[in-house]
Amino acid sequence: DPREGVLKVIEVNPRLWIQHALAARCGVDFAALVYFGSLGIFPEAAARQKEGIRWVALDLDLLTVRKRQREDRMSVARWLGAYRSPCEPALFRWDDPAPALYRTGEMLRAFLEKERK
Repeated sequence: DPREGVLKVIEVNPRLWIQHALAARCGVDFAALVYFGSLGIFPEAAARQKEGIRWVALDLDLLTVRKRQREDRMSVARWLGAYRSPCEPALFRWDDPAPALYRTGEMLRAFLEKERK
């Protein structure tokens, strides 16, 4: 506030993005860091983050691989080979499959509408 010469917090947005799941899987849990920090507890830094874990947005992956197959730039075998390394899914969770199922339904509906035209 320039009137008083001090900084003021006007908004706090505690929402996490789905990409934060990848960071947590790699050993950097932002949600836990923020939570414990708000309690005045500051955990020691991880010795090293885990590397080689891929963040997978299957819906976007499917669209991309379909396009690249049409361009003869990617085989299904090559695409599936990318899933050999550890993956963190963007939407699907066994304990909460609803977001992934909803997105799959949206994609199917859009595909069928496109095919009708």
